[in-house]
Formats: sequence, C-alpha cells, structure tokens
Amino acid sequence: MSMIFLLPYVLASGGGSITVTVTDWSEVISSVTAQFSVINIVGVMKAIVIAGIGFVFLWWGARKAYRAIMSAVSTGRTGF
Repeated sequence: MSMIFLLPYVLASGGGSITVTVTDWSEVISSVTAQFSVINIVGVMKAIVIAGIGFVFLWWGARKAYRAIMSAVSTGRTGF
C-alpha cells in the first residue's frame, strides 16, 4: 500500500485531539512577518512585471521575424 492510502489511518491513530490556539499561530505569524516586508513583495512584483514585458517584446519580435522569413521564402523578396 502506498503512503497516500495509509495517511488517514496514521492521522486517526493519534487517539486524542489537539487544540490550536491563537498563541500557537502568533509565533508563525511573527516569523513570517520578520522574513517578508512590503519592500520585498513590491520588489518581486516589479521583477515579474519587467520579465513579463520582456517576454511580450520577445514574442512580438519572434512573430515579426517569422513573418519576414516566411514572406521572403514565398515571394523571393525581403522587407522589414
């Protein structure tokens, strides 16, 4: 049997229930907010936008080059 099928049995075999309180989450939240700031998130978003613009221009240029090559092959003339 694979681990996926055994997972419900493993989780159910604990016997007792665990109560999660706000104080349990406060440590996680404080460590996450210490690692990430608004400046970091804005920087990542800026990099994604810049990369996206680059890919759009790359796609546009590749299409233009493909059309020019196919036109040159079919007509025997080149023209940009």
